[in-house]
Amino acid sequence: MSLLYRAIGLTIILFLPGCKNSSRQHQPVSKTDRFKWVIGKIHDSAMPADIIFRNGTDEISRAARAFNRKDTSFSHCGIVFRENDTFFVYHIIGGQYNPSGKLMKEPLNRFCNPQEFDRIGLCRFPLSITMSQQLHEHVKQMYTAGLRFDPFFNIRSDDKMYCSEFVFKTLNTVMNGKLRENHPIAHNGWVSVDDILLHPMAKIILHEKLY
Repeated sequence: MSLLYRAIGLTIILFLPGCKNSSRQHQPVSKTDRFKWVIGKIHDSAMPADIIFRNGTDEISRAARAFNRKDTSFSHCGIVFRENDTFFVYHIIGGQYNPSGKLMKEPLNRFCNPQEFDRIGLCRFPLSITMSQQLHEHVKQMYTAGLRFDPFFNIRSDDKMYCSEFVFKTLNTVMNGKLRENHPIAHNGWVSVDDILLHPMAKIILHEKLY
């Protein structure tokens, strides 16, 4: 009987490395492959009105992360919508990345450029189809009107906004103020990126490194 157990044990020992190697073969290795893999996951799981996050690798992004309260994984966020079978991200940012300072509409792949960003996240709020459509229309109107970036990060002004303020206020509008009720972020002087990510009503769908 002991010989039988030894044989079984030896078989398991020999078999396990093969399993590990097999699983490794399915993991993307290069930076390019990893990027394609993450983008594929977003395409497979994203829904209209999802909130997307990214983390920049420059000094400005490092400074932006310092405003987060708990989770410093991300420096920027926007809202995802599908238009003509293509995912676009509506987001607002200033500086050299966006000299006009106007609300941007970027294809998903460009928003997640692995040359400039190293981490991507996705979260979802409990919106009905009608609420999602209302949000899309609201955001498109703001885009057409040319909403501008707020370099002073003043949450009390609505004519100019920064990234997380834009996401929070547009969501809060279609959710009839419930976003504010469940989390008093607007009373703290600013809305941080992780206030959105860690909001009690948010469900994290994806949280991945690009490389």
